[in-house]
Amino acid sequence: MNYSADLSAINWLKIGEQPVTKGQIFRVANALPNVFEAYTALLPAVGHIEGFPFDQVNLKNGSIAQLNENAAIWSKYGIHDAHRTPSYDPTSFRELANQFNLPYDVTLLNKLGWGKRGFAVDWIRTANSFRSLANVLAAASPLSLYIEDYWRWGEGLNILPSADDVLYDVTTDEFVEFMTQSFFDASLYLFPEDKSWCLVNVEDCSVTVIGTDKATAVRISETYPLETMPLLHGSPM
Repeated sequence: MNYSADLSAINWLKIGEQPVTKGQIFRVANALPNVFEAYTALLPAVGHIEGFPFDQVNLKNGSIAQLNENAAIWSKYGIHDAHRTPSYDPTSFRELANQFNLPYDVTLLNKLGWGKRGFAVDWIRTANSFRSLANVLAAASPLSLYIEDYWRWGEGLNILPSADDVLYDVTTDEFVEFMTQSFFDASLYLFPEDKSWCLVNVEDCSVTVIGTDKATAVRISETYPLETMPLLHGSPM
């Protein structure tokens, strides 16, 4: 990836001008300026184990009997097994919301019982979906990638060509490769030369968000292979 130390191209994003204080919810407004007509959450791919006995796994009961039952169930389905891979069939967050009687909104991902291991994010399918969407939006135009927490990935894991605070010129493949290498947990901004849209991913947030005009938001909902949710500028991430 080529890069430049000139960061003037990100001034419009006003990064850090809407800080979150302790105890506050991180919102779209804390990550993106209010310059777009629409904001859309891009949900990851999710899969579940067909027939998994969710009601029999209890993570709050620390008794020996319950711990043994949890372990037996996980062993049966190949969870926490170095020699087996659990079989997660594609599902959707809407289906999970219905199954567990939870509201289908952006807070759902924080309310689901991930620890029971009956469902999991499919990161390979998620990466492929991000690539498909980025290819459509970029349409072969140059893309800029700014990684706010660059020190985690430059000096920390050495997966960036520079350990400094720089702006990268990237292809869609390079963007997706970095997202994968950083476990989809880097705080970053991806945008085209004309700044007509901006995709933001923030460390520890539930969803990736993209700001666009209304027409592009409709196109995203029709193009992105996975689920999307319309957001407001004040919506939580």
